[in-house]
Amino acid sequence: MTHSVKGKDFSVIFTVTEDGAYIEGGSFGAIRFGKSPLFTLCIRNTETKEDRTLDSLAGFRCVTLRERDGQLQFFLRGYEDMDLAVTVRVTACARGLTFETDVSNLDRRYSVMEASYPTPAVENDIFDLFFSSGPGRVIRDFRHKEGKFAWIYPSSRFCMQYMAVLCGGDALYLGHHDREARSKFYDLRSADGEVKLSVSYPAEGMGLAANSFSLRGGIIWEYIQGDWYDCAMRYAEFVRTADWLPALGTYGRPDTPDYFKEIPFWIMDFMPNIPEQGDNMPETLRYRTGTDKDAWWREAIRLKERLGLPVAYHIYNWHKNAFNIDYPHFLPAKDDFAEGVKRVKEAGIYIAPYINASSWESRDEAPSPEESFAVSGIHEAAKDKDGNLFVEVYPQIKPDGQKTNLIAVCPSSPVWHRMISRLSERIEDELFVNGIYYDQTAAMGARPCTDPTHNHAPGNSGAWLEGTRALFRRIRAEKDAEKFSFTECNAEPYLNVFDGYLTWHWGENGEVPAFAAIYSRYITMIGRVINGWRKGDAIYSRYTFARSLVQGQQLGWCNHDVQDNEEVFPFLYKLAHMRYEHRALFVTGQLLRPPLVNTALEKHSSTPHMWGGDDLVIDTVLAGGWRAEDGKTHLFVLNIRDESGSALVALRASEYGVTERIPDALAAYKPVWDKENDTLTLTFSLAEQDALHLEW
Repeated sequence: MTHSVKGKDFSVIFTVTEDGAYIEGGSFGAIRFGKSPLFTLCIRNTETKEDRTLDSLAGFRCVTLRERDGQLQFFLRGYEDMDLAVTVRVTACARGLTFETDVSNLDRRYSVMEASYPTPAVENDIFDLFFSSGPGRVIRDFRHKEGKFAWIYPSSRFCMQYMAVLCGGDALYLGHHDREARSKFYDLRSADGEVKLSVSYPAEGMGLAANSFSLRGGIIWEYIQGDWYDCAMRYAEFVRTADWLPALGTYGRPDTPDYFKEIPFWIMDFMPNIPEQGDNMPETLRYRTGTDKDAWWREAIRLKERLGLPVAYHIYNWHKNAFNIDYPHFLPAKDDFAEGVKRVKEAGIYIAPYINASSWESRDEAPSPEESFAVSGIHEAAKDKDGNLFVEVYPQIKPDGQKTNLIAVCPSSPVWHRMISRLSERIEDELFVNGIYYDQTAAMGARPCTDPTHNHAPGNSGAWLEGTRALFRRIRAEKDAEKFSFTECNAEPYLNVFDGYLTWHWGENGEVPAFAAIYSRYITMIGRVINGWRKGDAIYSRYTFARSLVQGQQLGWCNHDVQDNEEVFPFLYKLAHMRYEHRALFVTGQLLRPPLVNTALEKHSSTPHMWGGDDLVIDTVLAGGWRAEDGKTHLFVLNIRDESGSALVALRASEYGVTERIPDALAAYKPVWDKENDTLTLTFSLAEQDALHLEW
């Protein structure tokens, strides 16, 4: 038996057989898809611990389809001899379908470990795929790219809970509107022309017999005419109802210090090692060969004087314990740290030290037995579905010659809450810093913990997210109102417990500013990495500053020696002053759909970003538009190359406020207005390393 659900721009066909049900196929605009299951389950035998996979295609003793008030209800019961039932409810709306899935397991012999959301089996030969890694990425011609993108939400790699298939001006939006932001595992891959798009829900009660649960948020399949930006605006509609969205005042977030929101430029560096630390240091910072122990503050002050603007300083290696060793025991500070903090603050530099707020070193030298991993930490560590610790091996070396192991702590731990909140209080009170950076928190995936001794239900209970937010709500309540806090990367559900996100990892091929388009007014986005192996690439360095400016990030997060790089610093100086001049725009404005740029100036190729992959190919003319709170439009056009050239910049006219006449501010740029297609094209003659700003 088949059943069709149709709308103006979509059609979906379902099939029900005597022992299964599935999606037969259909289309959303130009996007076609074929046969796929309504769900896939991973089931564990609670005695043998053996796992098996089953899906909705076949094997159920009872299968029914009911239609009630326009909603389809698929009910599948009794897989083989299991007392198991799955209900999938399908509700149609004007632009698509919403799927909601319930799993009812009454069989004490089995535990459901994971269940998938319905996802389309895309059949188009050519299509693009958007997913929410970093700022957002669009992989062009995904089927033929040979790639795998698999990780958990919320994390650095999947910071928002939606994706989209894009083809010929049509988009199939696939969104999970889950206000609890429960963990979801994305598995997106293409190989040999075959494509897999899968999103699964780690089970609540994972490992427990006879567990039942619903897949939080469901999944929405929705037709959207447009591209990744239109899909971002659709997700933004949902986000406005989410509890992680901070309140806004007359000037951005009232719970964030104004000076922090306005910072135009960040430096980062590390204090030199003391003998007890050996050769251990952050690998991405391993560049200095000098011996001046005071360079970390003296050179920062020199840069501040040269730049002539407010500067913030993210400082590493300020503690006596070696980097990545003896965490979380960051105190005491090095003997000269407090004096250096005093000097940079007197020079007008805001300073924030690094700590790790998510991991405990497995063989730490703790200040007391009760604070050691062996005594306390082992009981507070998160456990995976098999009861194993989440262990990350780092290259730093312990005194016995072994590499260090950092263990993920379950954020529900009261022991961890006490340690990190007390540490935060002591750092602020004893060292007089302006803020604290908490490493890993919004980067590390929210991994469901199954330790039966912890104060939460095993599996996808929401304990990871809520435990983390509870910890930082307490820290925010205790800190001085003029202090700030920020964390690594940009997973969305931590927005309202931090003032900023360190977006250092942004910079891969295919990036689009979806995160900024949705969240720029709600969180301060800090810089991109250009340290280590990136230092020698002047064009890439200028690109990071230009890209940051047009999508609202604060500039920098680079070493203070950038001031001595005459291929980079003059351009940085120009953009930092431009950003500071328009700081209110980036605090309260809205990022517009990025213009399309066409130029004969050659793209720039560079080595792969961060952890490998394809060589980077970057645009050398960048443009970005913003709508100010007063309704005015701002356009930035930047040339990062060392030669001059021209560029055509095409805008969506109505979105840029051009509806009745061409503004006088654009008259010098040979405007061509195609009213029928709502496109305005401007021609720019750009000098080398140029930076233009237009306002109308």
